[in-house]
Amino acid sequence: FFISRKIFREKEKKTGKASKTIIVGTGDTGIRLIQRLEDQFGKEIQILGFISEEESLNQSQILNIPVLGKIKELQKLVSKIEVDIIYIAIPEIKRDILFDIINTCDIKGVDIKIVTDKLNILHSLFDFEMINKFPIIGLDKEEEDTLYDFSKRLLDIFFSVIGLFLFFPLMLLVAIW
Repeated sequence: FFISRKIFREKEKKTGKASKTIIVGTGDTGIRLIQRLEDQFGKEIQILGFISEEESLNQSQILNIPVLGKIKELQKLVSKIEVDIIYIAIPEIKRDILFDIINTCDIKGVDIKIVTDKLNILHSLFDFEMINKFPIIGLDKEEEDTLYDFSKRLLDIFFSVIGLFLFFPLMLLVAIW
């Protein structure tokens, strides 16, 4: 949140306006995000509304904040209203939907932030690694080769057992001595 706060404050200083924000996701993560954003940023942020991930959502408001539409309508909504930041608050979002949202935001020049409660969700969607305390996220994750992983594990076990048998007499001698 430190970086987000800095972005909000810089924008507010430059324009004198609060950052216009949309939350994609009407579930628990989206609701908790709204509460945290309001606590953290107060008047530095203006929540325009939610975008629903559910086709059958019948609510027009959540926490007195309007539901603006559905994910498939996001491109039209971003074209109609001025948006500075979109938060994606759907923990288990499908990759193709995520890429559509990222593409829409990229075309419209909208900042995007992905909110997750669990780091393993991020790992399941992307290649994630740290290089000298610098996080790297790969967007094109390759399919895992289960045959390769299985054969590698089998060879590891095989050579470990051989190593134990070869060095057992030496380890026994050292233990007795």
